[in-house]
Amino acid sequence: MLYLERVREKYGNLVLGTERVRMMKEIDYIISIADTLNITKAAEKMYISQPALSRYLNNYEKKLGVLLFERNNKELSLTACGKVYLTYAEKIRGLIEEMLQKLEKGNDVVQVGQSLEIKDFEYPLAVARHKNITKAAESMCISQPALSKYLRNLEEKIGVILFKRSKDKMLTTENGKIFIEYGNQIKILHSEMKQGFLVLKQSKKQVIRVGMLVNTPKIVELLVYKKHFEIEFPDYEVVFVDISYSKNIEDYDFVIGPYYNRENYHNISVNHCFLLLAVHKDKGDKIDPFTQEREELPYPWVDLEKLQELQLIVQGDGFRMKERIWALLEEANVSYTIQGSVQNSGLALRAVRAGVGEAFVLQGIEYGEKTEGVRFYCVGEPYMVSSLYLIYKAGMEIDEPKKVLLEGMIRVFDDNVII
Repeated sequence: MLYLERVREKYGNLVLGTERVRMMKEIDYIISIADTLNITKAAEKMYISQPALSRYLNNYEKKLGVLLFERNNKELSLTACGKVYLTYAEKIRGLIEEMLQKLEKGNDVVQVGQSLEIKDFEYPLAVARHKNITKAAESMCISQPALSKYLRNLEEKIGVILFKRSKDKMLTTENGKIFIEYGNQIKILHSEMKQGFLVLKQSKKQVIRVGMLVNTPKIVELLVYKKHFEIEFPDYEVVFVDISYSKNIEDYDFVIGPYYNRENYHNISVNHCFLLLAVHKDKGDKIDPFTQEREELPYPWVDLEKLQELQLIVQGDGFRMKERIWALLEEANVSYTIQGSVQNSGLALRAVRAGVGEAFVLQGIEYGEKTEGVRFYCVGEPYMVSSLYLIYKAGMEIDEPKKVLLEGMIRVFDDNVII
């Protein structure tokens, strides 16, 4: 009962006859291990024993035919295949979550120990394709009675009926159509994941992973330099990865972002970004009289003290300039009302485009988001800026290719150097 109470405390009764805490057991287990990089902590999080989770991981890696984690005593680290797995696992789990929300609830009982598997989608897909359970069973190399029993158990597990049975045909119900639609997407992602494993096995190139934000300045120039680097070092491949929603920068060889004063990291200041006030074009006409064109600025500078009330869209606590923005508004004596809160600058900019209100964003976001109908203004006196850093772990072995890449990326951010 204690386990059931914990599940209900976290998820309530928004369950479809299967426990959402383990919608796909193998995925939830691996994601939990990746989040903690510690088997003991992951086991506690998933409410199973540490030896059981260790055995499960070993068996699952054998089943996949790849190693997902490197073991170093009690410390774990993701392998290249593990990183591929996580990329697809998050997408698959998101699809399952979305599917379960769309399906009509058969009941709201949490069935402890139930979880979906890949074959839970493969078998119904075969039935839907053949519209005949005997032909579907033959195509899946399983007996017809075994497949019939499997489908009944699956329907009981998820709490909905997937097929209308008749003597000669098996037709999908409305819920069945939803299940098949998502099942097709999940099967494609699973196939792409296995193809990714195969590519890694066949590839002899050493991969250098560089984490960065999608709105990083000079992103185009970095991609151009990447081509030059890979020509000079054909045995190496540089992969730029969006870390906008990543929790662990430890997964990357280099990271470009606002990660200053990181312990155990080398921090190299490479650029700075101006803080911008993003305004819908209709309101921009009222703001323009209080602006100045300044040669050193990428956008007009606006005198906040002369502005009327702002309708602000604020970002979450992860936005590194938040406290400085509040101080700036207080110093300029700007009145404002908060129209809403969003998770990141991209969503804030979309809200501005929709006319919801104004938002403070960092320079560079305009390279990753549509900006039609939006005007940008620099703010602050002195100007509000945020430094951009290129960082890497102290003690990381820097071979010649990595040294050349590091120096090349630093040069990219030097406006006086053309790559």
